[in-house]
Amino acid sequence: VNIGIAVAVDQGLIIPVIHDCARLSVSQISAERNRLVECVRSRAINEDDTGGGTFTLTNLGMYPVDRFEALLSPPQAAILSIGRIHPMAFPVGEGGVGFQPVIEFGLTLDHRVVDGAAGAAFVKDFLNRIETITPEGA
Repeated sequence: VNIGIAVAVDQGLIIPVIHDCARLSVSQISAERNRLVECVRSRAINEDDTGGGTFTLTNLGMYPVDRFEALLSPPQAAILSIGRIHPMAFPVGEGGVGFQPVIEFGLTLDHRVVDGAAGAAFVKDFLNRIETITPEGA
């Protein structure tokens, strides 16, 4: 599992890759992400750091963007878009309104590599995992 992370710079979009994520802990993934983003921003990124990605994460949560549809960067098979956390209204009792923070995701697939049913199963599993996540070491 080689995860690309979309990083915007003045020159455009660069996608460094965290290789073999399945064997890394959350803290190791975080450290590698930080290293790669710094390499991109300091223009010290190399070809080994940008090749071999199979799946990309792109986040516009730092902007007032609730959701968006990301485009694939070939030869990657899929990209997950992440919007900002924002309040959403929901009904409470009779005529009441409450608010709850929500985050919206989008999944774009290359159907030559993976079909929609597999993508839907991924989203179901992904949502289950983030809804039940516990801090590392807890």
